[in-house]
Amino acid sequence: MSYRLNMRAKYIFRPIIFIGISLGLYFCLSSLLDATILKNKSYINQPVITGLEGKEMPIFNFLSVESTTKISTGSSIFNKPIVFLYVKSGCPFCSKQLNEVRENLERLKGIQFYILISGGDKYDSIAKEFGFNKMKENVIFLVDYQKTFKNYFNVDAVPFISIYRKDQKLQNVFIGNISSEQILNLTK
Repeated sequence: MSYRLNMRAKYIFRPIIFIGISLGLYFCLSSLLDATILKNKSYINQPVITGLEGKEMPIFNFLSVESTTKISTGSSIFNKPIVFLYVKSGCPFCSKQLNEVRENLERLKGIQFYILISGGDKYDSIAKEFGFNKMKENVIFLVDYQKTFKNYFNVDAVPFISIYRKDQKLQNVFIGNISSEQILNLTK
């Protein structure tokens, strides 16, 4: 009887141990692979198809975070590509995306960046959280106080990135992080 019990236990525990070891290896290797890919910045996010690609930039109404000045995208003509980054405070993915931009500002200097925050977020805490202690010439923080941008694109996840070409026509929209290389390639 005892021998039979040992044989039965042997057949039950072997598959359980095998499954446990397999799952452990899978999770270790997948997290190691993810960390390696992200560390090397070789990730490429695919654009979201909105049906707005190729259309001219509509008029978006924003507030400057440094004052109560209203800013409208229709009020000035830009002669360079524009990237809108819609972010939220406390979002680790937003932090990663803004760090990617901040660390590569020299390479991205030919692109105008607008960091959009919702009306509930405070600029000081966001700028500090994302490492922008001092405003840069090509990086401007704005508040989407009328939600014109959010409503136009139906933003429901952050970071939300829209890239406009030099001619102010929509190139691509992304949900999630993209690399500085991808931004450069899309704005050429």
